Amino acid sequence: MTPQLFHGDCHQLLTTLPPDSVDLVLTDPPYGIIKCNGDTGWYAEKLRWDERLDQTTIWAELNRVVRPKGMILLFSKEPLTSQLIQTPHTNLPFSYRLIWVKNHFGHPLSCRRMPVNFFEDIGVFYKQLDSNKRDPRRDYIAKLLAFIGKPPKAIIAEHGRQFAHFLKHQNLQFSICTEAAWQQLTECFSLRAFPEWKSYEQLQAWQPFKRTFNLPAGKKFKSNVFYYPKDVPSVHSTQKPVALLTDLIDTFSHHGDTVLDFTMGSGSTGVACAKTGRHFVGIEAHEDYFDIAQKRIRQAQSIRTKDEKARTAA
Repeated sequence: MTPQLFHGDCHQLLTTLPPDSVDLVLTDPPYGIIKCNGDTGWYAEKLRWDERLDQTTIWAELNRVVRPKGMILLFSKEPLTSQLIQTPHTNLPFSYRLIWVKNHFGHPLSCRRMPVNFFEDIGVFYKQLDSNKRDPRRDYIAKLLAFIGKPPKAIIAEHGRQFAHFLKHQNLQFSICTEAAWQQLTECFSLRAFPEWKSYEQLQAWQPFKRTFNLPAGKKFKSNVFYYPKDVPSVHSTQKPVALLTDLIDTFSHHGDTVLDFTMGSGSTGVACAKTGRHFVGIEAHEDYFDIAQKRIRQAQSIRTKDEKARTAA
């Protein structure tokens, strides 16, 4: 799986990616903490890359390149976390928050005026299924309504709003009703006589896209708190542990999926993709970090190739 690596401004390079081509976005964008805290001097100069991105442009492009039901995971901390959650992102709603508990803290100068931070947020967003109305069940509902012989408004008025998002198949909010509502609809209008009638289980299974959430082998749940130590040595001041990124990739994508990191820094997400068998698309603006990322990802790819050959030979 040859990675696609781009050196340049993510605002511009995101526009070159094909639509609906990304299954998972996993990135650690600049938090803008230095400017927010009003820091100057050598520490601010060291982190001169810590400039906020244009969120309007970035979110518009993510909406275009992420497939329906694709996931977006963004590392952040306050005040960026609250801004990401509270700002509406068209068709990319906030879902929930994960926590990474660290064994170290960053921004050492802040320890003189506030408690140090031993965790970071990971905001989970997802692309709504049907912004382009491609769910085949929409056409099915249109045929069903023709069989019933009544418009959605009349059915809802007579039997309740539990069918509203289901019967209004042309609306953006289209979604499948509950099993009880489907049974009620089936009985009220004798839908089993409809030549294309489907059971509720068939309706649920008839989905072009599903949100990915993989539990660890043998586990019945997964915590929203992740404990991973910092990678040592590290080559970037905010470098995330490869083990943490591997865990997130395994949880929110499948083997062979495409993962995008549009601020890849030293390339740890690409390394994790090489380890887990995902296609990787990486963007980095800073030349030094881009060169480091290329070398690290190539090395990880080489190790995976050798391991696969060894397994095949065995």
